[in-house]
Amino acid sequence: MRYGLISSCLFLSLTVGYISNEKYGAVYAARVSPNLKYIATAGFFGDQDHRRQIMDIRIYDYSTKKIIGILEGHVDVMTALRWSADSRYLISASRDYSVRVWDIEDQKLKVLLKGHGDQVHSADIFGDHVVSGSKDNLIMLWDINTGSTLATSFDHLDQVRQVIFDPSGKYIISGSSDNQINIYNSSLKYLSSLSLDQTASAMSFSE
Repeated sequence: MRYGLISSCLFLSLTVGYISNEKYGAVYAARVSPNLKYIATAGFFGDQDHRRQIMDIRIYDYSTKKIIGILEGHVDVMTALRWSADSRYLISASRDYSVRVWDIEDQKLKVLLKGHGDQVHSADIFGDHVVSGSKDNLIMLWDINTGSTLATSFDHLDQVRQVIFDPSGKYIISGSSDNQINIYNSSLKYLSSLSLDQTASAMSFSE
């Protein structure tokens, strides 16, 4: 592997506030598309008394900062967003146990990925494949064209906080509350692991 893996043991911070006309909410994820055309934000929006909560993704034009699309479907807070390398697809992971793949050109859902038994903390996309990590301790690999599960990993002993593809798509890296970072090939076959003193709250590759 010709990449350096960087992990962080700092607690994640959330930006609390509101977007548009809602009076209350929390932004749990925000991502700029690789082509620098879009900004995607997700979390929940509503009012301070929790009488109304909206679980949607808001797509902004990067240059004007105006909303150009709203993606609806999740029924609980979204915890992670990732863009495909060509900026065609956006994936969202949610506490509603699902991952959704959105076609940004058509502004609609491409496929719903369901199979986890608890909150999905993290997901990533490379080509036609999505990988997801959940509070159920599992990592799942998906085909976005069929919505089918290609492989499932049972290697972690606690909830999976982070999953990412390396930039080449040859490897999958996971971080768990069991203080382990696991390395898999692109088919989710276990290769090796790294033990930490704390849980890795974020991971990234240097090219």
